Amino acid sequence: MIEEAGFRLEPASPFHALHVRLDHVGHVSINSAELADAFVLRPAASAFVPAQQPISWRISAGFKRLVLRISPAYLNELALAECCEITHPTAVREPAHDPVLEHYAGLLMHEAGRGEPLSAGFLSAFAQLAGSHVIRRYLKPAGSVSTASGLGSALRAKLDAFIQRTLPAPIVIEELALACGLSHYQLLRTIKRATQSTPQQYVLEARIELARKMLRESSVALTDIALALGFSSQSHFSNTFKAFTQCTPKSYRERTDPI
Repeated sequence: MIEEAGFRLEPASPFHALHVRLDHVGHVSINSAELADAFVLRPAASAFVPAQQPISWRISAGFKRLVLRISPAYLNELALAECCEITHPTAVREPAHDPVLEHYAGLLMHEAGRGEPLSAGFLSAFAQLAGSHVIRRYLKPAGSVSTASGLGSALRAKLDAFIQRTLPAPIVIEELALACGLSHYQLLRTIKRATQSTPQQYVLEARIELARKMLRESSVALTDIALALGFSSQSHFSNTFKAFTQCTPKSYRERTDPI
């Protein structure tokens, strides 16, 4: 996009926008309702403008920029698949040089300049690369950490909520993936990467964790706990529980009973 000198207002958009400056001439400033003073978009710099944020431009001389617009919903799905916790800012971020984004912009401009329509495969790969970078640089909270299992808290909450509301019925992994907004393959890959286990193993571990909680916090009979958690019998429950904890449900309850 080539901009002429002057002033212009860009209304709020439902998409996040990345403005990448591609030239080295002229003075360009950017302002929004959230800013007391304008920011300067220097040569080779990039500005992140969050969704629903109107901005205005003051341009002293014509300049060239690339605008990438990304859906917040797409970034949420990407973050979930990558086990990331993100936060969507509401204010314009001060422009800064972003060498990775500059490289991606150059790649896109090169492909577009070939005079052929961009393929769906290229656009899909580009969107994932750019989206992952936006998450890491602009949306990932400072100091954010994963849960002990290695999964992001948002994904873990969805997994655990589905398991708890589905039990004692058998957990169908395809339905579990759908509840998390993932394909079966994405769920398999995500859990494998984070925990070195399978979705089936994660479900079983979640059932044992629920069993621990019920044994600690209630006096429900072992047979009823077994049935509530989808085990075929008390002996099946006891054997599985012991394989995970090296003790029986009865001894675990006795150890954790308050004195």
